[in-house]
Amino acid sequence: MPKVANVEILARALGRISPGEPKTYEALAVIPLLAPMQAEPEWVTTAEAGDRARITAVGEATYEPDLRAANLGDLPLALLDGELVDAKQSRILNTTVLVPPRSELIIPTCHMEQGRWRYYDRQFAPGRDGFDFACINRIPRVIRVTPPFHIRYESELAPAREALAPFPGQVGAVAYVAGLWAGLELLAAPGLFARAWWHLCVGYAGEAYWRTPAMPGAPSPSRILGMLSKCPVESAPAVGLGVEHRWSGTRLAGAALVAEGRVAHLMAFPI
Repeated sequence: MPKVANVEILARALGRISPGEPKTYEALAVIPLLAPMQAEPEWVTTAEAGDRARITAVGEATYEPDLRAANLGDLPLALLDGELVDAKQSRILNTTVLVPPRSELIIPTCHMEQGRWRYYDRQFAPGRDGFDFACINRIPRVIRVTPPFHIRYESELAPAREALAPFPGQVGAVAYVAGLWAGLELLAAPGLFARAWWHLCVGYAGEAYWRTPAMPGAPSPSRILGMLSKCPVESAPAVGLGVEHRWSGTRLAGAALVAEGRVAHLMAFPI
């Protein structure tokens, strides 16, 4: 099985980034990942799409694990792993998806209380039609988000949003909660990262909400990237545009969506 370092497009994306100076807010510390010369993709986020992005229930059941995403616009719609896509039932997207223009897809979701990244279970496997998505409760380190969280986080975590605002040229971040590594995020270009960062950051900020402040600890970004490069990787067609790559090593797991010849969103987390 190939390793992440053997997949040229992933190795190239990871090799061109450099860490910047950390930013902190209470128990959350973020080390920016910089790659300032990346061209911007012609993708829109849900916030930018407005009424041209519609996410609706698939059926009439009280809780369905999947939703229907419709892109009524002329550009691909970027839906990010961990993004809140159903505020009423507090459901978050289960993988990053690029919805083609003028099309609709069925997208996998999980309840917010289950946390992100629960599908990096040892049982995942790529199939003919892509990866299976199962909502598996994350290890106890995850915050148990209460239902009103999606309503109040904008006001209660607003200072974190300001304190952790992206640097010019920032395309990614390594997040530490109470001094412990919590996750790595990498997007295609600085503009896309700037527009999407808070949707990713809020999960870390929520997890750090009741924790004791601490500076970034181990492992360092370079150590994380080194571990990541050695992980065995599997590939499968993505839910929307592109190909999804997933990996799981002894200490971390993650995934990357590759579309239009570039890494749209790469993420890695400790296990």
